[in-house]
Amino acid sequence: MRSNTKTGALLALIILLCVLVAGCLCIAGCGKQPEKASKISAGGQSSEKQSATFVATTAAVPPGSTFEFSYQGQKAILINFKGQYRAYANHCNHAGGPCALKEDKTVCKWHGAQFDPMTGKLLRGPATAGLKAIEIVVENDSIMAR
Repeated sequence: MRSNTKTGALLALIILLCVLVAGCLCIAGCGKQPEKASKISAGGQSSEKQSATFVATTAAVPPGSTFEFSYQGQKAILINFKGQYRAYANHCNHAGGPCALKEDKTVCKWHGAQFDPMTGKLLRGPATAGLKAIEIVVENDSIMAR
């Protein structure tokens, strides 16, 4: 009797694991990689997608807004500037302050350094360098970091 109970429990566990794995594969697109996607670098050039990590949906970042996320263990910021998406490490090199989109510039919230939202290029100090760009991929309504 104990053998049947253990066998039944083991079978139920195996079935549950199979269902979970199948569900994860479906959520991840059934394990299929899309053939091509638009990869956008700080310079605005496109190329083929290699691998990417989901950041947000396009609906979560409407024009004129920013979206903070974590990228490779660091704070990052996704910007939608006039319908164009760009992503940068979210810290000003002056004192490490976070940035936000303000009208037509990306601005350090702490000391007001200004950066070009399309390139990350430094426009006004006290920072001494531009923002570090993060490559992104926009595919359908998903934005992913590379």
